[in-house]
Amino acid sequence: MLTIEISRKPIAWSAHQGYGNRAYNPRFKEREFYRKQILSQYNRKDPISGPVRMHLTFYLPMPKGTSKARRQQMLNGLLHHIKRPDCSNFIKFTEDCLKGIVIEDDSQVCEIIAKKIYGEIAKTIIQVEELNS
Repeated sequence: MLTIEISRKPIAWSAHQGYGNRAYNPRFKEREFYRKQILSQYNRKDPISGPVRMHLTFYLPMPKGTSKARRQQMLNGLLHHIKRPDCSNFIKFTEDCLKGIVIEDDSQVCEIIAKKIYGEIAKTIIQVEELNS
């Protein structure tokens, strides 16, 4: 199983903005940062070509005015992150960043286990496992 850690606040996918020749990707800089982090930690030459399972954990920062008691509940998993952005947009952005480096295409992903939780340090943990076909 391959494990990659991105030490930055998780980024949610966003649709392209504009239209026609003026269309652009609003997450271009964030995507390039993620791809550089992935490339530095991926030690294989070619992307995986078969089916894969992904385990994604998105650690989100706690609100600034959180009391010590609530902070401890958040760290213990008793209080869940139920605010925007939603988990599926984090998944889409991460799959887009992995495409062409770790996996050939995001259609190869057969199984995803993802969660967003509060953490002391904002980061994303990506685990990719090849499935035997």
